[in-house]
Amino acid sequence: MKTLQQHRARPQRWLATLTIAVLALGAPLATAAPAFADPALPAVEQLPAEQAGEQLPAAATPADESVAEETPAEEAPAEEAPAEEAPESGDSIQHAPVAALSAEAPAPAPAVAATPVVTVSEAPHDGGAVVVRGTGFAAAAPGVYLGVGTAGAASFYGASLVASETVWISIDNTAGSSDAGKTAPMNSDGSFEVTVAVPAVSDAVASYAVYTSKAHGQGFADTSQNTATTVAFAPKPLPTPTV
Repeated sequence: MKTLQQHRARPQRWLATLTIAVLALGAPLATAAPAFADPALPAVEQLPAEQAGEQLPAAATPADESVAEETPAEEAPAEEAPAEEAPESGDSIQHAPVAALSAEAPAPAPAVAATPVVTVSEAPHDGGAVVVRGTGFAAAAPGVYLGVGTAGAASFYGASLVASETVWISIDNTAGSSDAGKTAPMNSDGSFEVTVAVPAVSDAVASYAVYTSKAHGQGFADTSQNTATTVAFAPKPLPTPTV
């Protein structure tokens, strides 16, 4: 007959046998457990103990996400384009269109032909030498003729001239005489100076004048060099008193 101690030891043996069986079955199940894991779920990696204690940030709620979507991001200020440097005056002139330059520079005024002017010094009462000066004449060939004749004529070619006192004045001439008569130079500025003799006035000729006209007969058609200057005479001297 079994003793009481033997009856008490039997349950302990069963428990040990069951534990061994569970451990034996648990090993294959633990090995096969990853096969039954959901592949869609990522593996949770255990954090170190120090990081596990840190508080994770709260997940954004849907309301917060909608607010973030509705709020437009601030636009970055547009960068100001650098101001273009003004070209130097030399460059502006160099690249300026020809039409603009011509519009800015006024066209020179057309040259106005000078008007010939003649002056005659006072002649002696009884006639004699006078100095004739001219300005504003054309300093080009053929020059002008100058002569002394009766006052009141229409021009040099229509006056009654003193043949010996006719002078051809031209830019190419020199002071002197030739087969054609007296000659004198014309200055480059259209001026000249000559000396001629004027006869004394008489009952037949009350006054004389100095005439000029374009030389070689061109003064008939071109009257631009025509002048007529009356000669002034000195007054008659007073008689010498007798003692």
